[in-house]
Amino acid sequence: MITNPGPLRVAYSPDYLDWLYRAYRSKLKYTDERKKAEEVFNGLLLTKQADEEGPAAAAALPGAPPPGQTLRPRHSVRRQAGEARRAAAQAKLDALAKQQGMLDLFERQPQFPAIHIDKAARCHVVELFKEMVLDRAWKPEEVWDKALLYRAILAERQASYPASYRYILDTAQGVNLAPRESGISDTGSNGSSVDARSSNESAGGIVGQSTLVIPREDDYMYFVYLVRRYYIDNAVEGHVVLRCHRQPNASELLFSHPPPKDEQEVLRSLYRPGTATATQGKDASVKAQDGAAAAPQQRPSGVATIARPRPPSSYPPIEALWRCEENEALLRVLVFGELNLLVSENPFVRFPKAQAYLTRPSSSTPAPGAAGSSVEGADGYGGPHQQRRGGGHRGIGSEGGISLSSVIAEKRGHLLAPLSRNVAMMIDSRANDVRRLQQRYEREDTASFQKMLRGSAQVEENPGLYSAYSDWSYFNPRAVRAEERDALSRQTVAALKTYDEASRDIYRVGFEEAEARSAFRPVEGKNNAPSYVPTLPHFVALVKKDPHVSFLSHVALPEEYNTASHAAAGVSEKHQLEKLVVQLARALYRMALEFHKERLRRVNRQKVQVAASLLDRFMTERWRVHCVAHPSSEGVRDMARRFSAYVPFEGRILDESGFPTDARMEDYERWMAAPSV
Repeated sequence: MITNPGPLRVAYSPDYLDWLYRAYRSKLKYTDERKKAEEVFNGLLLTKQADEEGPAAAAALPGAPPPGQTLRPRHSVRRQAGEARRAAAQAKLDALAKQQGMLDLFERQPQFPAIHIDKAARCHVVELFKEMVLDRAWKPEEVWDKALLYRAILAERQASYPASYRYILDTAQGVNLAPRESGISDTGSNGSSVDARSSNESAGGIVGQSTLVIPREDDYMYFVYLVRRYYIDNAVEGHVVLRCHRQPNASELLFSHPPPKDEQEVLRSLYRPGTATATQGKDASVKAQDGAAAAPQQRPSGVATIARPRPPSSYPPIEALWRCEENEALLRVLVFGELNLLVSENPFVRFPKAQAYLTRPSSSTPAPGAAGSSVEGADGYGGPHQQRRGGGHRGIGSEGGISLSSVIAEKRGHLLAPLSRNVAMMIDSRANDVRRLQQRYEREDTASFQKMLRGSAQVEENPGLYSAYSDWSYFNPRAVRAEERDALSRQTVAALKTYDEASRDIYRVGFEEAEARSAFRPVEGKNNAPSYVPTLPHFVALVKKDPHVSFLSHVALPEEYNTASHAAAGVSEKHQLEKLVVQLARALYRMALEFHKERLRRVNRQKVQVAASLLDRFMTERWRVHCVAHPSSEGVRDMARRFSAYVPFEGRILDESGFPTDARMEDYERWMAAPSV
């Protein structure tokens, strides 16, 4: 990225370059060591060597194999699975390393520089815009708002930027904006457009589409007014202002520390005669006062009250931003702002009253499908409504909107019967009460939240809750990134563990290692392994979870309800099976307890075989009687047919600790062989 940057040019500070050089050297060292280890590993892959150099080369190894690293054969399923798991873990590690690198790259440390896009072609800027802005925006007007706000920030703060920003400042100056109509016909023709615009705003604040390709100049002047009034110089504070500026109580939400600049002072500086925006200032004052004065330019600025500019009521279609060449400069400004105007700070220090509004879910803005939401409000989310279950009663409670009964009918799903009409009417008659309660609780919630954030007796009562919401780390992007970094670190450790476990499957354990490992029992304080002493219930469960034993005991064996009549016949078959299972489990348990004693191992093994053969004989006899010949209930024979062949317990293999396992046959023969002397 330094020597061949491509579309993004990153200007690094000397400290960062020094750190990067040291990190690069350590990475090279690690890569060299890993390459050597891979060469050693590849030298041990006899099959690969034979494929490359012929069958004769497989006999001669390049060197002595490392001790304890004997490869399993190529056709070993365990080795194939281990190699697949290790490759997957390596791919996961590479992806995590890339994410960590991106996190490091975009972390806003003090030494981190600007990310310049002066070398980026238009296609690069469009792709960055789609990836960073368009895919993450809810509504198209948010994108236009953000673009005009970034242009206003760059234009107003250009004196504080270094010389390397000159290209983007020139680009911001070259943004195309649709000029306003001439001021001659302002009082006549434009008055109706202002009325239409205000009526458009009053209808729910919906931003329409204009017929232009580029945004209007007076819309841009509105964002210059916001930047000057609220001292906005970065995108984080700008985001708070963008979320609040269309609300009816925007002046209350955006009361800041330091307080906002005087509105009339900002408007006079914005529409001062003699500046580039003087004609716009005349137009705004003429429109606001409905032509009360014929010559606004001769009126002293101290006496006149200039009307506050309104938020934009219509924007071009969003495709015009990245498809029309006239908007290329604005698109570059937007992408540059997304890359460079974000800072790590808590915007609610400056805007404390916006905190409760922005961080709480609000019931006054109904979600799609919410009870009592009107058709107009819901259309803003996703077009006309689909016909729902219970849709015949939709007009009862909410004047043609979604009624509460239709929402309940939809939530009940299609498996339940639809609501009858009288039940739906009863539900809809209470919809207004439910709505009123929702709004009341939301108001109380917001009030208590603001009270808590202001800090009063609540701080002494519950300091943990207060600090959790008002602490700087809660809103600090660095703290959020630290959580992401922790999550990435946890995933990396898990991938490294998977890599090591897979390597354990690729190599086989030698006889000496297995013998040494079984000679002592791991203790908590040593060898970093938890102590595990086998218990009798463990082995009982081990035998009982065998599918044939489980099926016979729970399904196939007949139930005896009248035990008195069977008392003369002796113990029931279920009790016999239970007794044999516990008998085998106790033999396995004793063998595992004394498996480290060489002299007792074979004797205990013989006891296990005897108990297992008794259980096997009982299982085969009762399976033939109760599952094949005379099943106790209907369907038992069909269920029993689905089982595979019964694997007898006698002769099942044990691992090096005496537990039933899937060890190899030669290991089992070596461990269980009779003493040769």
